[in-house]
Amino acid sequence: MPGYWLSNTLTSLPEEDDGYWREVQWVLDWLVDGLRSVEDLEILRRGGTFEKVFALSGCSPGVRKSVREKVGELVYRAGCVEDGAEVVVKRTGVLSWLEGGGEVERELREWLVGRCKGGGVGEWSGGIVGGTEKEADE
Repeated sequence: MPGYWLSNTLTSLPEEDDGYWREVQWVLDWLVDGLRSVEDLEILRRGGTFEKVFALSGCSPGVRKSVREKVGELVYRAGCVEDGAEVVVKRTGVLSWLEGGGEVERELREWLVGRCKGGGVGEWSGGIVGGTEKEADE
């Protein structure tokens, strides 16, 4: 269902001439409100929802700030779910998306990496994430 609404909103013409971003915002609000459990996170991950919203929010300079903020809120909500931070970091490309942002995105990145259990992200990334540059060179 999330994939349907996301695809339908992104690829169809809005009902009103100036309604595109309003419709996108509605879908993002719906996704954030619906992400409450591990099962919800898995549905979004399997459907490629995170990748689609990352692409949407980075697709053009005309993207509204509110859309990027709402995508950040979706990432935060995913990180609050049990083991969600590790799932989002390792399986959705969120770190690349966060690199393109400002201070808020840098803080969200640090928070996500910090929530990953047992240093698995450092090992997964070859020491680049969650480790020191020296560890990454070894």
